[in-house]
Amino acid sequence: MPSSKSPRRPPESCQPTRDWLQSRLQEALDEGVSTWVLVGEPGIGKTAFLRGLAQSYPGSPIVEIRRPLGTHRPHGFWAALLGQLDLGGSRVPEPAHEAARWASDHLPPWDGGQRLVLIDSLERAPELVDSSGFAGLDRALTGVTVVIATRPGAHLEALCAGGARLFRWDPACPENLAELKEWVGTQPGCGAPETVEAVVRHSGGNFLVARHLVLALQQKLLAAHDLALTPPSLESALAALWDEILDHAPTDLHDEIVRVACALCEAGEPLPATSLVDFLGISATRVRRVLGWLRPLLHHCDSGYRLFHARMDDFLSRRFRRDLVQVHEQVISFFREAYPSWEEMDDRYGWFYLGHHCDRFARTSRRRDFSVLHWLGEGPYVKA
Repeated sequence: MPSSKSPRRPPESCQPTRDWLQSRLQEALDEGVSTWVLVGEPGIGKTAFLRGLAQSYPGSPIVEIRRPLGTHRPHGFWAALLGQLDLGGSRVPEPAHEAARWASDHLPPWDGGQRLVLIDSLERAPELVDSSGFAGLDRALTGVTVVIATRPGAHLEALCAGGARLFRWDPACPENLAELKEWVGTQPGCGAPETVEAVVRHSGGNFLVARHLVLALQQKLLAAHDLALTPPSLESALAALWDEILDHAPTDLHDEIVRVACALCEAGEPLPATSLVDFLGISATRVRRVLGWLRPLLHHCDSGYRLFHARMDDFLSRRFRRDLVQVHEQVISFFREAYPSWEEMDDRYGWFYLGHHCDRFARTSRRRDFSVLHWLGEGPYVKA
């Protein structure tokens, strides 16, 4: 019998119904939308939703973009798509442009019904998208709607240019939270109202996080009042998300990706790209490249970037504890050099969070160096 402390993958047989999300899709179908793009953070439930659609719409092919399967490249994608259609015994053509033409001929349902083409994790396949949209599937086909599930990324702009309609799945929206609460309440050992509320609150509306918290409760690894802690299975899931980013990114950017991620996970609020340039001393061009690779794990709002979930913040802070020292030191150095005193400080972030970075620098330093706090309190900032 495996140890109860070893990470286990929670079963996926039971999922929230996502009826409200299917209603949003149906509205788009009724309006004749040819490409509908579901954008959501990792773990929110996009893949499970698409698999449910494949069952609800018989004859609708589904392609999961996964590098080991080769579906992130044009030939692998078209082979996976056309292989689910009746081609009359013909082999899938090798050239991508020919395969795309075959798809246009064979996808429209012969009986005049509705067919969905389901594509999951498009963020892993930049070769399939150009400035005009999804190459080969950017033209309207009678009776066919392309449904794409993806994490955030620069490819969304190209999809919009191709006429796609985006729907952003907000984990904090009332429909998502209500359905997640209902799901948690049906899980063995989690039916108490206070437990349901605790799981939903600590999950932030993310189904992946909620699923691992429920498993930890069932295995008695955590009690309901301990859900702020990260169980081993969730730690492993977060590590997999992070490792996928580094596995795909160019090796010459790895160090800077780590530094930018550390700055975001330790920041007091979302940071714009300009602040990352100022704080870390990285060129604007490289910061843009780094953010491009990190986008699947980021939430972008008007004020800047942050990681998609507080659990990812905590995970990265633990994994890169020693790197945090340099990041906080660089933030402090920027403000020391740019603003010699509070009277000269005109940076909002500095006003609110310089003390936070000084404290975190002292606490993450190997030598527990609290001298920077004395500088903050007794040096040129003492008059504040």
